Amino acid sequence: MISRSQSIVIGLLLLALSSTSAMAIYHPRMGRFMQRDPAGTPDGINRYAGYHVMHGALDPSGKVIVAGCDRATKDYFTRLGLDGLYSERKTTDIISRYTIVGEHAGPQNLESEIVYEMMRANRIFQIKDADVTQLKLHVNARSRTVQATTQAKFHFGRTSDFEQDEGRPAYNIKYWKNPYQVKKGVKPSTAISDIFNNHDSYCMGCAVGKLTVQLYGIHQAIGSEEFDKLSGYRPFDRKYTRKLLRIRQDTIWVPGDGGYVKNAIQGVQGLNSGENIIYVGGGKYWGHGMAGNKTKDEIDTWFATDEFWKNRKGESGKAEWDKRLDFPSAGLK
Repeated sequence: MISRSQSIVIGLLLLALSSTSAMAIYHPRMGRFMQRDPAGTPDGINRYAGYHVMHGALDPSGKVIVAGCDRATKDYFTRLGLDGLYSERKTTDIISRYTIVGEHAGPQNLESEIVYEMMRANRIFQIKDADVTQLKLHVNARSRTVQATTQAKFHFGRTSDFEQDEGRPAYNIKYWKNPYQVKKGVKPSTAISDIFNNHDSYCMGCAVGKLTVQLYGIHQAIGSEEFDKLSGYRPFDRKYTRKLLRIRQDTIWVPGDGGYVKNAIQGVQGLNSGENIIYVGGGKYWGHGMAGNKTKDEIDTWFATDEFWKNRKGESGKAEWDKRLDFPSAGLK
């Protein structure tokens, strides 16, 4: 006499044996199949190898070769030392993010650190067409932004905008009609590049300084033609920068992210109300008003101890890190 529970077990076993989707059980944390892959060897001779689903597609049978998970994609992650990954479903519209699994030596260079931190971030990065070429474009835009911080030699002004200070010109009138608008007939890419080629002709505060670095980095990644099409003749206007930069909230910074540290004490305004910064990786941040790159702890100490951040009452400054981060939109949906 077979009990009801035994009947259920036998029924499930028969169902499993007759189901093609049960021919191979995928172990997401190991990133491999527990049995031989029913698709054969489309991804190499290892029939137990799994697929790291980059854009959240579902493959219950294990027979579908997911777009974006081709050899080029896997080779790219392997080259970065980040091949032990799996994707987890995070939202109802089947958009997933990358998650790091197992032991890793950690990022070996800036490129791998960017991808590594993208996987750790709370934000969801939707790569255009789930194409590794678009992922590389996005990573390149971030890398170029970080590189641009080392090339930013323009002078520091007393306000957030272009402004003449200590006898220095605010901007090169050959290319700029005013602090926000490029002259008629001048390409925005040419005007932005001139800030780096003729830095003695420019003086600006930390806000425009940060944005200038970001725009120049993006321009270097996507090329002049695409940059001119997206930026318009008022490249610092939010109407245009929103085509080049995304804004999301996060507490995990990815190299190439821009953000703001607010001076949280009362009685401050203008230049000592905060610092606009860019994360350059390795735990360091760049700011146009800072002397050298600093860690988060060093920035916190700088706010608390430097006379510059005190209010009118002589009270010490206090760093408050804004969770809103802006970053290149290149390569993203």
